[in-house]
Amino acid sequence: MKILLIITELGEGGAENALGQVASGLSRRGHQVRVACLFNSDGAVARRLNAAGIEVDSLGVTGTAKLPAGLKRLRAVIRDFVPDIVHSWLFHANFLARLALPRGLPLIASLRVVEPRKSHVWLEALTHGRVSHCICVSNAVQEFAVEQVGMDAARCTTIGNGVDFEAFAAARAANRGSATMQGLCVARLTHQKGLDILLEALAGLPADIDWHWRFVGAEPEPVCAAQLRQAAAHLGIAARLDWCGPVPREQLVDYYAAANLLALPSRWEGQANVVLEALAAGVPVLASETDGIRDLTAAAPAALTVVADNVAAAWTAALNDLWRAPDRRAAQVEAGVAFTSDRAWATVVDRHLEVYRDVSGA
Repeated sequence: MKILLIITELGEGGAENALGQVASGLSRRGHQVRVACLFNSDGAVARRLNAAGIEVDSLGVTGTAKLPAGLKRLRAVIRDFVPDIVHSWLFHANFLARLALPRGLPLIASLRVVEPRKSHVWLEALTHGRVSHCICVSNAVQEFAVEQVGMDAARCTTIGNGVDFEAFAAARAANRGSATMQGLCVARLTHQKGLDILLEALAGLPADIDWHWRFVGAEPEPVCAAQLRQAAAHLGIAARLDWCGPVPREQLVDYYAAANLLALPSRWEGQANVVLEALAAGVPVLASETDGIRDLTAAAPAALTVVADNVAAAWTAALNDLWRAPDRRAAQVEAGVAFTSDRAWATVVDRHLEVYRDVSGA
């Protein structure tokens, strides 16, 4: 089967990594795979795809003015590759694919989040009729697709993220210290990720808790990143924080190995890869009660701590309580490792192939 995957960009990120895993898995199974991205065709995920022998095309869409040229480039890729099926990922790629594809070519769209932006929901709803099938990353996202976007439930499938369990073996075996709270957050520095909530929560921890926190992730919103650093200075906690920037995925294992808590205080989230990675790495996890987290807690309720209320006081209490309960942290680690040991990307790839074959008739 010839499969064209389209995504907004190919820097390090949850959806981008998921596409990379699916594309590589399809290629290893003997399918012809090609990837097109609107921009950032030299990002970390693009480099991994190239190393796997998968061609990556840049559509050069860095703004609205570039849209007509991007549509032309995408149509040229389709004429050259002649795919049996096209699968688009993320809002902007979904929209571009719906404008560009000829009517007879099956189009699958991935929805990765319950979209809070009304303009995005409106455009999804306006153009969803062009979509042959919708792959949703969580049950809540599928409900959103049906109830707010207007997708037919019979044309929706939920496929959650996987995790490369063996890649985190070294982190699972790490001898972590317990005298100091060595916290970790792996997330882009954006408003969505709620890092301002975490900073305020950390500033409210009791004085008898010795703590240090690392933030790993790119800074696509410079204003937000500057505001976070200013907030840390204002709260008097800047000296306890390390802003590490983006790091290669293989280096992330070292950060997980050094951490004895991970927090993800996102305001909204489809299903964060970082949570699955931390569980596989043997790190106790605290996460806000976003849509994809509900699927994880339904399947493995003992594997992580859910902070139901996205306010600083709730996060302070959750951090304090979990840190003072080493037996509970150990139980979380055990449950998280057991859960992720059976959540392979190979299964995710198989489920994608089932949808592709159903939709294309291959």
